[in-house]
Amino acid sequence: MSNGLSSFNVNGLSPSCESCLTSAGKMFNFAAVAILALFLAFIWIVASNQFPSDEFQSRKTEIEKKPSKCSLPKRILMWTTLWGEQSFGWEKIFYRQVSRQCEESHCELVYDHRLLDSADAVVFHPIDLHPDYVLPEYHPPNQIWIFFTLEAPAAVVEDQHVNMSHLGGLFNWTMTYRRDSDVVVPYGKVIPKTLPSNHTPKVRDYWAEKSKTKLAAWMVSHCGTLSRREWFVKELVKYIRVDVFGRCGFKKCGKNISFKTLGTFDQYKCNAEIETYMFYFAFENAISLAEYLKMVSENASIYNKYLEWKNYYDIELGHPFNPLICDLCSKLHNQSSLQPPVVTMSSAEAAGIMLTFKTRDHTGSYPDIESWFVKGSACRRWWAGPYDYRKHWNL
Repeated sequence: MSNGLSSFNVNGLSPSCESCLTSAGKMFNFAAVAILALFLAFIWIVASNQFPSDEFQSRKTEIEKKPSKCSLPKRILMWTTLWGEQSFGWEKIFYRQVSRQCEESHCELVYDHRLLDSADAVVFHPIDLHPDYVLPEYHPPNQIWIFFTLEAPAAVVEDQHVNMSHLGGLFNWTMTYRRDSDVVVPYGKVIPKTLPSNHTPKVRDYWAEKSKTKLAAWMVSHCGTLSRREWFVKELVKYIRVDVFGRCGFKKCGKNISFKTLGTFDQYKCNAEIETYMFYFAFENAISLAEYLKMVSENASIYNKYLEWKNYYDIELGHPFNPLICDLCSKLHNQSSLQPPVVTMSSAEAAGIMLTFKTRDHTGSYPDIESWFVKGSACRRWWAGPYDYRKHWNL
């Protein structure tokens, strides 16, 4: 007998619906198993972090030792001005760093004295400390104080009258042109060329490129010096011709270099002029060289021999064109550079004999910066002879 309920089973569900429930149950069971698996995995991860294996701990330690790319830059506080200029002067000197030309440029220059506590290093230009010698009220621990100058001792102590006795025990690093400085800022450097192994040196006749009427040139703007270099030239011209360029002579080339003209000075125009000369001076030489220079200028093979090095090396100019200051930021990021030096006494010091000049002590500072800067420089005046010394020694 057929009626409207004949399609339902005893549970009141059609066969098709019963099949749906069976599928849903299976899916529920699968989801429950997946959730349980994820929960167990979570428990395992937590346990691994609580009780890491040796391999995991080793890897974690390795990662923690690596410097973070998001670390803060080393902060360098310029405490003084530089020849009366604030940020303008300093950023001209530190142009390689602020323009990210250095291999390590993760440093920043700041000028606000209120940032003293957050600075990694503080830079002082001694000429700009004179005459008031305004220093920070305290020296934060582990902060590097830097004595910075690109001038010779005579320019600082005698020309600018800086009393360096006020500055003993203050500085941890020196930053000058001298090679025994903690941070060396050379006026230039010689760089080996990258040459192929089968490179054949080019034969160049430098002698033929020179003017035979231009023997020697000197470029100078500071005319009266304590070293008496101008007296040296006055004596030298008795023997050979020397053309003097700049404020101290009659020949001109480009414009005077100052902080306002740094970066705009046309060195190439001047180089082209100077390179026509056989010799150009970087003091000091001796008068006895005058005859030798004349002989070399007349002999092509000897002259070219002196310049063979140009096949293998280049010159990179520093101050005043583009100061070579990259070492400062690099050393601030080098943990070993920040440690106080290991100082051992020589037998002479142990016997109470004072050395010629003092360097850093075991505390990491210079107890007598004047001794290091002035006595250690070995700067001297030029004298034509004993008679000249007796006449002018008190200049």
